[in-house]
Amino acid sequence: MIGLVTAHLTGLAVVTGLVSLFMSDAFYRSAVARARPLLPDDLQEAHKASFSLGAYLWDADCPIGLRQRYLWSIAFAALALICVVIFALRTGHLYWAIVFAIVLAYSAGIGIIGLIKYRNRL
Repeated sequence: MIGLVTAHLTGLAVVTGLVSLFMSDAFYRSAVARARPLLPDDLQEAHKASFSLGAYLWDADCPIGLRQRYLWSIAFAALALICVVIFALRTGHLYWAIVFAIVLAYSAGIGIIGLIKYRNRL
């Protein structure tokens, strides 16, 4: 019985992690696509816009919806990382779980800082 529950939790972590990763990517790409026309001409190329997004988001003229999409991308990325940590623990890979937990902590820090900036801009 415990093995069956563990297998279901592991499978659920995989599915949830993949869906979360997809959602994170979709929110980030949509944020970049919406930001491109608002950036200076030399930064409107997709690759440059992607790297410039973090700096532009906190300008006063940046739309609120763009910031929200960026924060949603971080939230879904954190959820995907939680699923990776669960999967690593369930399959007995303690060191990989620790590595991804550190990445999760870093991502959560970025998300919290972004959320604080977002709330200060409202």
